[in-house]
Amino acid sequence: MRRFCSPACERLWYRNDGKVPTGYNCANCAEWVDLARPGKRKRSDSKLCDDCKPWHPRSSATKPRDLAERDGPQCRLCGDEVDLDLTYPDRMCPSIDHVVPRSAGGSDEPQNLQLAHWICNVRRRDTPIRR
Repeated sequence: MRRFCSPACERLWYRNDGKVPTGYNCANCAEWVDLARPGKRKRSDSKLCDDCKPWHPRSSATKPRDLAERDGPQCRLCGDEVDLDLTYPDRMCPSIDHVVPRSAGGSDEPQNLQLAHWICNVRRRDTPIRR
C-alpha cells in the first residue's frame, strides 16, 4: 500500500502514471523547482517557487501591550478602553487588528497594526476602515 503526504500528492502520482515527479516549473516565473533539494522537502502539489510565494510572517514581537503603550489603551475600532488582563474566550479581550487587512495585501509591520477588542476585530473582518 502506497502512502502519500496529501490527497493532492496522490492525485499527482496517479496523473503521472505512478512516477514521482522530480520537479516542476513555477506557475508565475516558469523557473524550474527541484523537489528533491538536499536538506529541504517540498510538497509535490506546489505551484510556485519560494521567491514567488507570498510570505506573511506572523509578528511575534508586537503584542497588544506594546500597541497599548504606543497608541494608548483604546480600541481603534469602537473607541472604548481595552482591558489588557482579559484573555480569550472573553469577547472584550485585546487583539491585534490590521489597518490594511492581510487579504488586501497588508503586512505585519508595526505601523499596520492597531489594538482592538476581539469582538470588534471579528465584526470588522477584512473590510477597510472608514475614517
